[in-house]
Amino acid sequence: MTVAEVPPTPAATSAPAPVPSLAVRARDAVTCEWTKFRSVRSTFWTLLVAVVTRQIFTVSRRGGDRKPAVRVVLDALAAETASPRPAAA
Repeated sequence: MTVAEVPPTPAATSAPAPVPSLAVRARDAVTCEWTKFRSVRSTFWTLLVAVVTRQIFTVSRRGGDRKPAVRVVLDALAAETASPRPAAA
């Protein structure tokens, strides 16, 4: 019994496909993400909740005599660096 030689397939002998340029790959990635963004049903609600939550925090920080959150942190840091800490025993 002899083993018949199998001729190579065209795919095995052809050169590999050229790699697309960075611009083409970036465009394909953006297209893919845009499709995912548009097809997921909860995207609208997630964005709406994020915007409303941000607005609530912004409005609540502006009420009364409260300082903006960033100013509070900066004041706390300035107070901590201005007063020396007692040495640990």
